[in-house]
Amino acid sequence: MTNKGHISKLHPFAKDTDAPDVNKGFKYQELKTLEVWLYNKVYGIDEHIYCDFEEDIFQRDLKNYKSTFKQLKLYSSKNFSFSSEEITKSLAHFFMLFVKGEYLMDEPLFIFETNTSIAGRKGDNDADLLAEWASNQDNLSDELVVKCTSKLKSIIDRYIKEQYEKIDKAGKNTELLIAKEVYDNLPNETWKVFTKSIRWVFAGISSETAIEISVQNSLDLISQLPFPIRKDEYSLVFDRLRGIVGDKSMQSDPYNRVLTNELLDIQLLRLGSKDDKIYLESYELWKDVKEIPNFIIGEFYQVLFAAKHCRRNSYLVDHSEVWIELLMIYFNHADTLRKLKREAVYEIVWLTFRPSVSEAPKNSLKGLEGLVKDYFSDFGKFEDLASLEDALNLLTVIATSQKFKLIDIEEEQIKEWFKLFNSLVDACKSTAPDSNFYCGLLELEGFSYLNKKSIGIGIEKDNIKKALLCFNEIIIELPKAPQYPISQLGKRIDAIIELYVRFGIEDETVKLEKYSEDILSHVQEREGDFSAAKRYTEKGWNYLHSTNPDGILKALDYFHKAKDLYQNKATYEGFVLAVMGISQLYAAIGMNLA
Repeated sequence: MTNKGHISKLHPFAKDTDAPDVNKGFKYQELKTLEVWLYNKVYGIDEHIYCDFEEDIFQRDLKNYKSTFKQLKLYSSKNFSFSSEEITKSLAHFFMLFVKGEYLMDEPLFIFETNTSIAGRKGDNDADLLAEWASNQDNLSDELVVKCTSKLKSIIDRYIKEQYEKIDKAGKNTELLIAKEVYDNLPNETWKVFTKSIRWVFAGISSETAIEISVQNSLDLISQLPFPIRKDEYSLVFDRLRGIVGDKSMQSDPYNRVLTNELLDIQLLRLGSKDDKIYLESYELWKDVKEIPNFIIGEFYQVLFAAKHCRRNSYLVDHSEVWIELLMIYFNHADTLRKLKREAVYEIVWLTFRPSVSEAPKNSLKGLEGLVKDYFSDFGKFEDLASLEDALNLLTVIATSQKFKLIDIEEEQIKEWFKLFNSLVDACKSTAPDSNFYCGLLELEGFSYLNKKSIGIGIEKDNIKKALLCFNEIIIELPKAPQYPISQLGKRIDAIIELYVRFGIEDETVKLEKYSEDILSHVQEREGDFSAAKRYTEKGWNYLHSTNPDGILKALDYFHKAKDLYQNKATYEGFVLAVMGISQLYAAIGMNLA
């Protein structure tokens, strides 16, 4: 380095490679950009992706200071060597990006990717060196680095000489003279770093095959997106996203050609359900709000309902922080009503914790202890079923997180809250206005005991016994409770049974399973054969993959019961589904002939 200039002073040698207003016909470039965009979303990579800015594809990780520049070449038959104009131009452009001031703090990666192959050795084309470089690019020996650097420098030397002579024929451009001196004095270590940052991809396939592979890769990635996309919708999603890539690449401002995970989420939500579209409207309205000067209850509920939709759908997990911040603003707002503050806390905890039935919880609630204690500070005022159910759900989440040391609240405090909950339910039962409300309280009380059993509070057998006492009392009260949703209770119990079956603890399901069957006759009486048959089918599917012989027999019994109830013209599809379940069950136990 000289005292006259910095490496970034080399920018005058750069060529303007942007041509946003010209349709280059590079549909392959769009396909590969779409592939990168989908890959990043599926694998949680947070990058800004640009199509036709700086390079054919430019990926920048602003958090980890990484930049990837990819040059794409799609040909029918052309092979490459160091004598190929495409190679020398790409390397020259890579070098100018390498020394560009905006990216000097980044860890760079330059990729030359083509569907064709390396040419055979001919004259001084150094095809053998290119092949050796490509084969060992992830583990270059010191000797190979020296050879590759020497070749690379000779190519860039020619480029700099040509540019210098072209730009300043009179030799009086001071800025260019400084740049030339900086270039001539670049240390060898800088050249080695540049050499090691280059990657080669020679696929050796036809252009048609390259396009087909890229399309299929994108379709495979679409199938892995966390959004609920049906197989018959893959092409629709593909076409929509490819159109977005094309539109972005034609933006006149290069920085508007950016593709992000958030943009992909927005496009998928626009293709989603009615609820997704309503959610998207709220998200776009609120995502950048940092202050709420005036409390308006309608706006609060818009945020609250959007937050609920976000936490109920795993594909929106990346939006959680937006709603948590907004709900915290509302919680701290002087004009927010006490009841609404509790609702805000409820969603904040759920959005933060985001539990999954398939893996142990890992998201910490530490730092939210004050909110949780505030939520339960006026427990005695919880009197409606919705508030009591929310309290039980939140209490169970807090107890679970405490077991995994994900929140700093003493176990004795949690036990005290459970005790207070049961006392409150007892008090509400004594003043219940009707049997519908009374049955709802019994249901909550029963599930409080099941939840305590699951998280290890109290004596396990006593908890099951107390839960069943509550549930059996519901059956006694049922004739006087015409509005009580008995089928909902059955579904909730079946969900617990399904978890027991999934985790191989079917011995604990016997009493609950018997109760679930007992209430099916009441479901059939209230809602007809179809609802009962549907429940039998669902229960059969739950046991279909059981490793326990008793579970297999239960599945068979449930499918046959469903078949008998479905056997009429109006429910023929259900009949077929039940028969399919029976056939799959026989296949599972090796009785294919049956």
